[in-house]
Amino acid sequence: MLPFILIFLVAGLGLVFIGRKFERQARLAARWPTVAGQLEHCEVAELRSRRIEETSSWQLQIRYSYVVGGVTYRSTQYAFGYGDGRDDGKHRIVADALKRQPQLLVHYDPAHPGTAVLSTQVRTNISTAGYATLGVALVSALIWIASC
Repeated sequence: MLPFILIFLVAGLGLVFIGRKFERQARLAARWPTVAGQLEHCEVAELRSRRIEETSSWQLQIRYSYVVGGVTYRSTQYAFGYGDGRDDGKHRIVADALKRQPQLLVHYDPAHPGTAVLSTQVRTNISTAGYATLGVALVSALIWIASC
């Protein structure tokens, strides 16, 4: 039982760490300067599984350009923590909204203008999964201690 508890403890801590990192990056990006950007490419692509029994995942594939200090930059990042998913619906909603905008509002890092996002919302629930995993480790540890 102890190896199980340790695996869930390490996994939970890792997920919380990564999730909090994305949340911190999103909060910082909300304070970054903004410039107008142009959408160059936007589609929702299916990433087929290598195994027949597994379901495919979906990915928002975007590319946009923006100019800072006379230099043109390109980015493919929508938001920190935004990634693939089993449901294409959320990606299609974002893609449709982006395509309807004549100009994008690009948040760029003033220290590194090549780093940019379109959304400063936290687009992941990795921290929540991490806390749930830590909860499983805690309950398992309590059961293990009670059985000793």
